[in-house]
Amino acid sequence: MSPAHDMLNVAAELAADETTTLAAGRIASLRGSRRSIHSSLAGAVLSSPSPSLTASRQQA
Repeated sequence: MSPAHDMLNVAAELAADETTTLAAGRIASLRGSRRSIHSSLAGAVLSSPSPSLTASRQQA
């Protein structure tokens, strides 16, 4: 194989590694944002009074 071929192969391998690393980082980032969305939604649900509780308090 010629030196140019070797350099192309190395460049292709580096590009593939970089793409994999970027994709893995993006997936981790998306997972992190999904977790924070879930936790903020859970916090909002827990902190907001449910209609049935509010209605029973008004009747009492």
